[in-house]
Amino acid sequence: MDINTLAKQDFMDYSMEVIKNRAIPGIDGNKPIHRRILYIMKDVGNVSNKPTRKCAKITGEIMGRAHPHGSSSIYDALVRLSQPWKMRYPLVEMQGNNGNIQGDKPAAERYTECRLSPIGELMCKDIDKQCVPMELNYSDEEELPLLLTSEFPNLLCNPSLGIAVSMSSTTLPHNVGEVCDALVAYLRAKDFTVDDLFKYIKGPDFPTGATVINGNELKTIYANGKGSIKVRSKYHVETVSGKANIIIEEIPYLVNPMEKIYDKIKKMVIEDEYNEIENIQNNIGNHGFEIRIICAKGANVNRVIKWLSEKTGFQSSISMNNTVLVNGQPRKMTYIEMMDEYIKFRHQVMIKVAEFDKAKAEARLHIVDGLIKAIADIDNVIKIIKGCGSRDEARQALIARYEFSLEQTNAILDMRLSKLTHLEINDLQTERGELAAKIDQQKKIIANVDNCRTALLINQFIAIKTKFGDKRRTVINNLEENNEDVAPKEVINMVTTNNNIIVVEPFDKLQLNKKGSPFAREIIKFGYKTRSNAISYLVGRDARIFKVDNTLMDIGAVNPFIIDSDLVCAIPELSGDFVVTVTKNGIVKKSLISEYAKISRPTQICKLRENDELIWAGCGKANDWLLLLGKGGKLIKLKLAAINASSRATIGSKGIDDEVIGATIASDEQLIFSVAVGKAKFTLCSDYTENARGGTGQTITENTSLIAAITDTFYTIEKGVKISRHTNKSFAVKGKTALGAKFTDEQIVKMIT
Repeated sequence: MDINTLAKQDFMDYSMEVIKNRAIPGIDGNKPIHRRILYIMKDVGNVSNKPTRKCAKITGEIMGRAHPHGSSSIYDALVRLSQPWKMRYPLVEMQGNNGNIQGDKPAAERYTECRLSPIGELMCKDIDKQCVPMELNYSDEEELPLLLTSEFPNLLCNPSLGIAVSMSSTTLPHNVGEVCDALVAYLRAKDFTVDDLFKYIKGPDFPTGATVINGNELKTIYANGKGSIKVRSKYHVETVSGKANIIIEEIPYLVNPMEKIYDKIKKMVIEDEYNEIENIQNNIGNHGFEIRIICAKGANVNRVIKWLSEKTGFQSSISMNNTVLVNGQPRKMTYIEMMDEYIKFRHQVMIKVAEFDKAKAEARLHIVDGLIKAIADIDNVIKIIKGCGSRDEARQALIARYEFSLEQTNAILDMRLSKLTHLEINDLQTERGELAAKIDQQKKIIANVDNCRTALLINQFIAIKTKFGDKRRTVINNLEENNEDVAPKEVINMVTTNNNIIVVEPFDKLQLNKKGSPFAREIIKFGYKTRSNAISYLVGRDARIFKVDNTLMDIGAVNPFIIDSDLVCAIPELSGDFVVTVTKNGIVKKSLISEYAKISRPTQICKLRENDELIWAGCGKANDWLLLLGKGGKLIKLKLAAINASSRATIGSKGIDDEVIGATIASDEQLIFSVAVGKAKFTLCSDYTENARGGTGQTITENTSLIAAITDTFYTIEKGVKISRHTNKSFAVKGKTALGAKFTDEQIVKMIT
């Protein structure tokens, strides 16, 4: 034979062997090594309601009967099945050191003990009922299953990663409650699409939690059965001694926190002199997972997070590649196709189990019929047996007289005298009825009468969800990364009571308090409309101004903003001619906008007198009006041109002789939105009369608590969580003293302008 042909054939044989018997999972979600481990543990009775056994004994049993390789490879696979940071639902329970998420190795097999978990048992349920295909082991001494029965949807819930020759497989973990809901819906639906799938399954649910940040791409990935999923660590930010601390709570799946995060940061800070990180602490231990990154004083936290995402395992990508062995052949499948194949497989298993149970019940019914027939003429039966010289002679005589089968005759000869009581005879009659009913039921399952198999599957999935269902660990988000090549978007920046910034697109239906939302615990102080590529400014009650670079903000996320000031308002962008400030005691100041153009670090926007605080700041043009709302219920309208401009570091002059509770800048044509005692209205700015600076102002609607100049679209915030969108047609235009229309029962309403 030609050497090239021989080499080609040998390599093809080797490739198929690796694909089928090593790297690619079957429809039960297991590779051969894991399947053999679970089967042997079940076969030797190493189950969840029995004591654990030494792992050395189990690996020896597996090596001797099923897997002719070194014990280390078997033990490594056994340990993996027990590790909750690798398996979403562990199939093995282990007692002793089975390693940890930091990459430390498990104790030697002679020290640890193991047994099947309840889910691992479910993987092998009914496997002794000849319901799965079998093959001879390496020594041809016994048969091993080619697939497990997999009543638990392991393929759809637990991860599997394998590299074969010319192909690989990566199936991702999912939440069992979501999977069971999807399977039930699939069984009930005539047509099931990816849109239907995502009503139940939100995306992968990794054992280590973390956050998927390209959630908008998941439907396409699941529809194709392949694609890259970006996962970012879950973290929060604390301020300790004036320094931002980034606390990592959860990490991307399969990322070693020591090698990929801790050591990398340490190396880059020391060798590359990255000066925005001061220190890093590894606090992983019995009290949970925590890596604390201590930023330098004044460091930009969002820039640090972006650096961590690019340079370390803080953010990682994992590829979905659903390659599965179906009928011995590798197939690339979508998630819905995997669901379909799994359900087909379960139907086949249920048919085989029903056939086995039916055959067993029929065999027992045959025996019971013989016993009942014998008892009905027991005197003659006993007489025949007593008259025979041996068991074989008695057997032949009974067969000749009553036409019993060999099995029935043996059962009669083995029958005890106690069976002749009336109670035992009645028990046989009852058993006969139960066996007949069972046989009838198994026939219905085999024939799928009235879709009874489907109903049984649905009940199984509901039971699995009830018993093993748990909360989703991985959050699904869509954090778009800003890029200079991407057109800027109009966004809303919302500042929370924790001084964090939430960035959302203005027309999104945002529910801050919705369960599972990353913003669920955030309360909004105020908001402002801006652009994704703009520079905004936040202003504190102490009159300090802080620069915000929107290009460093993640859209659809909570962005930490570490400052030690009580923020009260924002300047979305520097525009117009002047920056105007208003204090609680009615002091107004106007400065040229150029005074603030080069701000790079926190600075004073104005000076404050003793016992005064900043209430509002904004930009305007010389021909605009400044409207001040006093606590006494009056409003003063000042022409900006009439206010003398002064430098940034000055106090300003008296604007209104009252405590200020609201302010806005508007042109003559603009509408002023106002709220008074739960009623809202629009009033033209020109309807308010001009006042002299320092007066008490003009009478307006009694108990007015909010004023704001609006454009075509604006937003209101109630309770700090409920956001409503309005237009310039939402309310009637009325005079300055008229009551408005019913708006809200809430006492405090805030604006997003």
